[in-house]
Amino acid sequence: MDTSGPDIKLIRPVKSIFIAAETRCGSNYLSAIMATTSSLGIPLEYFSKHLIIENANTATERYAYACNNSISPNGVISVKLFPEHWSMIEGEIDIEEKFPNRYWIWLRRKDILAQAISREIALQTRAWVSNTEPQSDPVYSSKGIERWLNFIANSEARWRTYFARNAINPFMIWYEDMILDPKKAIIDIARFSRIEIDPASINLDVHIKPQHTLLKKEWKEKFINEMMDINRMDKIISNKRYKFSLKNLALLWKGKLQEP
Repeated sequence: MDTSGPDIKLIRPVKSIFIAAETRCGSNYLSAIMATTSSLGIPLEYFSKHLIIENANTATERYAYACNNSISPNGVISVKLFPEHWSMIEGEIDIEEKFPNRYWIWLRRKDILAQAISREIALQTRAWVSNTEPQSDPVYSSKGIERWLNFIANSEARWRTYFARNAINPFMIWYEDMILDPKKAIIDIARFSRIEIDPASINLDVHIKPQHTLLKKEWKEKFINEMMDINRMDKIISNKRYKFSLKNLALLWKGKLQEP
């Protein structure tokens, strides 16, 4: 589908749902169930540079694709957003103009250490969803886990700042609660967004399932035993870029590169 041509007529949404999230918080599972209702849109990471969407490359083209392919019959569009997606959105998409009647759902995880471990394993195995076969066996890395722990903490801070600055009071859904009762999570989203849905339309038998393994529990115990230090305060990662140099490259290789 060519979404860039001047003659393309867009289907405009009448209501918008944003799933504010970060990696490894169950957003794929939640989104898949939302899509089964035919009333809550089809939430995908439309503005992720890592997601290939036909020939839609720019934010404008991806918005057009979402409008013409993912709006429910009742006019609802839903989008999954991570903080990193703003690198594509900013300067090109006017959220207030393109997404009317916005409702924000903040999907979070209480156990961010488990979230960081899940990210490290998924990054190594390339198995981001349950229906994907791992491409390799993961190898424990305390540095990798700590890196993603800080990354997720930074993401949480960015969402909190964004919501505070824009006077947004999002509806909070915790991953741990959603996994136990996904149907309730969907009903709560519909109620918060003032959308009528038939509870019988919620199909929990989706192709994506939560990924639970004993390995994650083992890694968590090992990480805590190895990294526990009550006398050290963690630093949240900076958004500044590293200056490219051979010296920094060598420090990165040795695992000694300090924060910018």
